[in-house]
Formats: sequence, structure tokens, C-alpha cells
Amino acid sequence: MLDIARGLGVPADQTDRYVQCHVGDLLAEKDIIAGPVGLARRIVRAPHSGKVVVIGDGQVLLEISGQPFQMKAGLPGEVIELIPDRGVVIEGAGALLQGVWGNGRVDSGQLSVLAKTPDHEMKPTDLDVSSRGLVVLAGYCNDPAALKAIEELALHGLILGSMEARLVPLAAKSPVPIIVLEGFGRRPIGGASHKLLLSLERRDVALNAENWNVLTGVKPEVFFPAVVPSSVTPAPDFMSFDVNQKYVSFDRHMQERSV
Repeated sequence: MLDIARGLGVPADQTDRYVQCHVGDLLAEKDIIAGPVGLARRIVRAPHSGKVVVIGDGQVLLEISGQPFQMKAGLPGEVIELIPDRGVVIEGAGALLQGVWGNGRVDSGQLSVLAKTPDHEMKPTDLDVSSRGLVVLAGYCNDPAALKAIEELALHGLILGSMEARLVPLAAKSPVPIIVLEGFGRRPIGGASHKLLLSLERRDVALNAENWNVLTGVKPEVFFPAVVPSSVTPAPDFMSFDVNQKYVSFDRHMQERSV
């Protein structure tokens, strides 16, 4: 809302004669809205580009132009429900891994595995032009130069086993989605997760690097659409467990579970 009367220094009931635009006009930034007035030739310019919505009582309402807000799906699938004024529900089948930290970015691409072993350490020299446009799986990251390299090579995503906490500010600013699977400090990739990821190299993968929200249960996710590795068999309806036992199963949502 622009106060034309104050800007021109005239009474509100006299501003209409000085207004040079009409309702519905599209204005560019710094276009003249009203004036000139007096010896000083006072004018009012549009502070931003936009559309004139209302004129009257010494004021002009300008609807500011801008980029629409974009919300990315985060995973491929089928929209099965619309939530008014909130979003949509997307259903997808595939293999899912959840991490402990993400930088809030979303993207997808083909998986390239650098971490041939769970205790792999990522170096800037591990990446070259052949990595451009891929989603890369690496192990432990302790070198800020490695995070800068993923930007220069325009990677579509980086999945890390672990990362030093001091790199969080740099990783948070990266335009490339970054997901940490295990935590901070030097931690190897979990055996079940590493085996799964190795088996899915060169497959398409979607990264939804949302921050872990304890209240909502939202976690950063790595999703392989319509993939169930042949080495994984569905778990029975009931199982008995021992202390420290681990297993990988895929339920009807194809979500990896580790106990």
C-alpha cells in the first residue's frame, strides 16, 4: 500500500488528479505512479514491479510481482490425495533409506558409488567431470574442499555415511542435496545400508534432504523407485529377535528396517 498523498505532500482528496496509472496497469520498478507536484516536482515511483489493484483515498495498492513458491515432491510416485491449502499425498513403491541429517534440498539422479567399503573417506580428488549430474555415495567427510567440489561439478546429490560437525554450516549452504546416514564424527556406513546401496549403483535415486524433525518424525530420505533387490526377501509376519540381531526387510511400503 503506497501513501500517495504523503509522498506528494498534498491532501488525500486531491491526489487522484496526479495519479498517472489506472487499475489493472502493470508497472515496472521505478515507473512513475503519481506526480509531478509543486516547484520541487515531487513524484512517487513504484518501489517494485507489479500490478495496480486499487486507487483511492490518497493511496495505491500495488500487487508485487515475484517468483511463485515451488514445492518439490521429494520422491517419484502417484498423487493419491489432495490436502486443501497444505499439499498432496504421494504414494511410491521402492527402496527407502533414512538418514539423520539433511540440508533441505531436493533432487534426483543416477547413483555413483565411491564408498566401495563402509569406512571409505571422501577426498576432493575422488570427484572429476565424470561425476557431473550424478548422485554420489561416499563414506566419511572431513574436508571442506570435498563439499566445494560437489558444487563445482554440479552433482545432483551427495549421500554421506558420516561427516564432521564443523562442516555443517558449509553443507547447509550447498545447493546440492546432502544427506548424512549415520551421524557426525567418523562412523562407517551401516552394513545393511551399504550392501543395499552397492547393489543399486547406476540406478535412479531421489534425495529428499529434509532436516530431521523429532516432532513430526520427518527424516532425510534416499528413495529408489520401484526397486527391490533380489538378495532381499520379504520378512514373515512374525519374527523372534535376539540382542544385537540385525536384519533388513521390505514391508509393503518397501522401507528398510534395521533392528
